[in-house]
Parts: sequence; structure tokens; C-alpha cells
Amino acid sequence: MKTKDCLLNRLNETDQLLKKKTKKLLSLSPTKEKTSSLFSLGEQLLCTSKPFEQNKLVCQIMSEIIESQVENFPNNIFWDNDYLFSHLSQVKDPQVTKTTGKKIIQLNLIYGNKKEISYSYLHDFTYGFDWIRWIQKDPQKRQNIRPFDLLFLEQLEHRGKEITELVEVNDKKYPKLLKDTPRNTFSFCRDETSEIKVLRKLAAENNIPLKAWSTEKAQGNLDKNFDHIREQVAKDSFSS
Repeated sequence: MKTKDCLLNRLNETDQLLKKKTKKLLSLSPTKEKTSSLFSLGEQLLCTSKPFEQNKLVCQIMSEIIESQVENFPNNIFWDNDYLFSHLSQVKDPQVTKTTGKKIIQLNLIYGNKKEISYSYLHDFTYGFDWIRWIQKDPQKRQNIRPFDLLFLEQLEHRGKEITELVEVNDKKYPKLLKDTPRNTFSFCRDETSEIKVLRKLAAENNIPLKAWSTEKAQGNLDKNFDHIREQVAKDSFSS
């Protein structure tokens, strides 16, 4: 039956999977503790004036992305996907929606704990640290590229393949790891307690590049050095 309710049921199934498989479902929003459910985002963002198949595709892609995140980043902490859902719901070309979903799922596999890179968290991707770092390398050309635009996703895929090759030759910055060992290329600790403390402080002080808990006006100041700010907050947090 082609109704909004059947689409919401699909999203609710993914919500239940997320609750079952993950340790935490925290939000970085300064105004709420838990992340928005896909069900609630679907109620808010699925437009009944759009063709049913278009809404169905968005729900399918969102569910597949979340399922992939759960599989490859089981220790992830903050799960805000409001902005991503909003982004996909606004894409007009179904082929772009499909390709975007496939790219993000592929990135989850490349960077997650099943492969050589083996990062613990989605946070650098979800909250725009990877994106803003890339934008700031060539701001005049890249300033209009959004966090989940295909051009940026393709760059992340390329970089992931480069890092994988470095791991294979036991690079100094990206060495081979023992099984089930998370990778941390930063100068500060990123265990669960530290990660929560640092990111929450950054969010409270408006120092997150992408407010992924928001469906609009989510992008931060392109001129801020978010990496430096995060390093300083981490340093101050660990010394206090």
C-alpha cells in the first residue's frame, strides 16, 4: 500500500535495529540528550506532495546507510543524522540520491572496523570535520560544496583508498594494527569518555563544523580552524 505510514514503518524498523545494536544513541545538540529517531525525521521531512517512489527511495537509502553505520562503526557514540536525512529529501534527481547512498555506504566500509583503516567513530564525517578541512584547502573553488555532495564523497573515497595503501606498507602515520585495535591519528586521546567530553564542549561553544542534529542552517563558519579548536579543547580537558 502506497502510504506514508508504510514508509514510516520501514524507518521505525531501522530505529529498533539501532537501539538494539549500539551502546549509545546520543545527540550533540545542546538542547537534547538523545538523537532524533528516523521515524520522527520521516514525519517531519517526507513531503506528501512528492511522488511516493521518491519518498520511498529516501527512506530506503537512509535505512541502508544507518544499517551500514551500525555494522562498521558499532562503537560510535553520537548518531545525529537530521541533516543527512534533510539533504537526501531535497535531492531532486533519484539517481543522485541512489549514488549518494551508495557512496556513503562504501565510505562506511572503507573507514570502519571491518577494514584496514579501522576508525572507531563516524563523528569526523557526520559532524563535518573531514568536510571543512577539505573545503579550507581551496575555499574559493570549494566553498559551495555541501557536506554530502557527491564531489566531496568521491574525494573521501579516493583518500580512503590512499590510506588503505599506506596501511598495507605499514606507514609511520598509518601503521598496521592488531585485530580489533581502533586507529587514532590525532595527538589527543579519543576513548569514549574523552570523545564525549570534547565533542560536547565543542557543541556547547558552537565549534562543530556541521550541526548534524539540525535539518537546516547546519553549516558552521568556513573561516574557523575547527581542528585547532578541537585540539586545544582536548588539551585543556585532559590537563584539567
